[in-house]
Amino acid sequence: MQFTYEFLKEHGKDARTKHLRQPHDMQTLVSELWFAPYTRCRPNDSSGFEHVFVGEERHGKVIGLHNWIQFYLEEKKGKINYSGWVGKQDSDYNDDVHLVTVKFSWEDGADDEVEEKPMSTILCGSTVEFELAILTIVFLSGNQDGDNIFHLGSEKINVVCHPQRTRIGGAKIGTAYLEVAR
Repeated sequence: MQFTYEFLKEHGKDARTKHLRQPHDMQTLVSELWFAPYTRCRPNDSSGFEHVFVGEERHGKVIGLHNWIQFYLEEKKGKINYSGWVGKQDSDYNDDVHLVTVKFSWEDGADDEVEEKPMSTILCGSTVEFELAILTIVFLSGNQDGDNIFHLGSEKINVVCHPQRTRIGGAKIGTAYLEVAR
């Protein structure tokens, strides 16, 4: 996150990055972007972190859940049923980048129903801190509503971002995830 702070002070495009004077400012901004609740369906029913790293159910569908640790923990509890991979996987299996696109069903416990997720991309083996940092960098210095192409190792990666508009404090992270660039 120290690198994220330094990078955004110099390259951030979002107006909020112009106010980064000390690490505490970065902590506040990350907290607002990722952890502050916002309204997805009902008042204060979601956050960027919940959507991306934990996963949610909305209208009988799984939304979010792009983190391999959460996927692993839910599968270990018998709540996720992996149905196979979908689409293009990363091309270099010898590097440290293992980006997979999976299909699964999930019993999230909210209503004891099993919801399908036809496609979710997951960066396997990374830390939550790394993903939080890279997604924050892209959201605040790239395109907040669409595609952002870059290289991660030898892989050409797309980070897809979509903001959650709020009345106060600027856009928050609605979703942000990595996928293999086409």
